[in-house]
Amino acid sequence: MAMLFSIDEIAEMALEIERLGAAFYEEALDHVKSEAVRDLFALLREEEEAHEEQFEEVIRSLREAPEGPALDAEWTEYVRALTESRVFPNQAAVQAAVAGITDEASALHLALQFERETILFFHEMKTAVSAKAVPILDALIEEERGHVRRLSQLSRLI
Repeated sequence: MAMLFSIDEIAEMALEIERLGAAFYEEALDHVKSEAVRDLFALLREEEEAHEEQFEEVIRSLREAPEGPALDAEWTEYVRALTESRVFPNQAAVQAAVAGITDEASALHLALQFERETILFFHEMKTAVSAKAVPILDALIEEERGHVRRLSQLSRLI
C-alpha cells in the first residue's frame, strides 16, 4: 500500500520547490551572460523567495483547519511521482543542472521546465488544501504562469 502524505507534508514539498527554484536562479546567474537573461533570473529568484513566504501562510492555514480533505492512495502516489520526477528534486540536482548550462537557451529551457512543473504541482495541491488556502494557490499559479510567459518570450529572442 502506498504511503499517504499529510497536508503538512504536501505544503512542505511546495515550499521546497520554491526554495530550489530560488537556488536555481541564484546559481544560474553565474552561468549566463545576456543582461536580459540575468535580469529576468534575478527577478524570478526574488519572486520565488517571496513565494516561500506565501507558502508559510498556506502551511499556517492548513494547521488551523480543523480537518483537511481526505487524500486517497492514488492521489498521493501521483504527487509522489510528480515530486520524484521533477527537474530539481533536491539541491544536488540544482547544482548538476546549473553545471550543464551551456548557453542562455539551455538555461531558459531549464527554467521553463521548472516553472511548468511548479504550476502542475500547485494545481494538484488545490485538491488537497482547505478552502482558505485555494486563493493563495491560485495567486501563486498565476504568478508562475507569468514566469512561463516571460521566459518563453525571452527564449524566442535568444
